[in-house]
Amino acid sequence: LDSMTGGHPNTTKINRKLAEAAQQMNVAMGVGSQRAGLELDDEDLLESYTVVRDVAPDALLYGNVGAAQLLEYDVDDVERAVEMIDADAMAIHLNFLQEAVQPEGDVDARGCLAAIEQVASDLSVPVVVKETGNGIK
Repeated sequence: LDSMTGGHPNTTKINRKLAEAAQQMNVAMGVGSQRAGLELDDEDLLESYTVVRDVAPDALLYGNVGAAQLLEYDVDDVERAVEMIDADAMAIHLNFLQEAVQPEGDVDARGCLAAIEQVASDLSVPVVVKETGNGIK
């Protein structure tokens, strides 16, 4: 189940249902971007992410952070995202087209490759890079 949602209290129910399906069907699941969970101090918001491991103890779960955020985060921050859901892997998403059409979007990719390489070499779990927003998988 590809990364869909998280980061808002209203998404807890959605992630719970997705995680239940992942557990029942024995498939992997990713959460939506964990940026909000890393940057905001809100227990209800965090539950929208943590619920997935609670209801899918045996599923392969992967976290999710944006490549652009890696320019602001260090490996310890990404490790917090891993710990947030007891992730088995971490996805780093590229979404520069989506960012380009948002008024507040961040389209500066300079340094992202080096940041991805650093996280991939130092993180406690495997890292995958995925694109989002253009239909490329």
